[in-house]
Amino acid sequence: MQNLNTRTGRPDTAVDRSGNSFLIVSFGSGENAALARAWIAEAAELGQVQWLTFSEINAETRRQLRQALASSLNGVRIMIVGRQFDVLQTVALARAAGALEKEVLSLVTNAVDLPIYCAHCRATSSVVGGVGDVVTCPACDRTVEIHAHLSGVRGSYLASDALARELP
Repeated sequence: MQNLNTRTGRPDTAVDRSGNSFLIVSFGSGENAALARAWIAEAAELGQVQWLTFSEINAETRRQLRQALASSLNGVRIMIVGRQFDVLQTVALARAAGALEKEVLSLVTNAVDLPIYCAHCRATSSVVGGVGDVVTCPACDRTVEIHAHLSGVRGSYLASDALARELP
């Protein structure tokens, strides 16, 4: 399984003090926004801070994130907090934009949803489940098994036909 530098729960250290600018991304409100504000307060003492807050990841969110990532300079630290689907998808965007693993800190505050990449319809979707579970792909309605392979490029777990082994 690939490490996307994603943690569940509270991080041991909040802000990487070696950064000279900070992009903080939060999804949702409440605890997530409060944690983002704490990061902002600490990071503001070290350099320029940009905060993007969204309810969820969607096409417009992705566009705004790509724009912010494209304008980032060397030394940026990217900090992401939210539900698992949003965080993994955002980490994948950051990595695709050239961010190194050590430049990204992510915190999952709700691990109920899981991003899956369906090997059959090639869609990335959010499902409730975990590795080894059998679920219905929201995009193609195929019964798929969620595998332990986490793709850093896609920010999702691989899912494939759960019944393929039983076909004649």
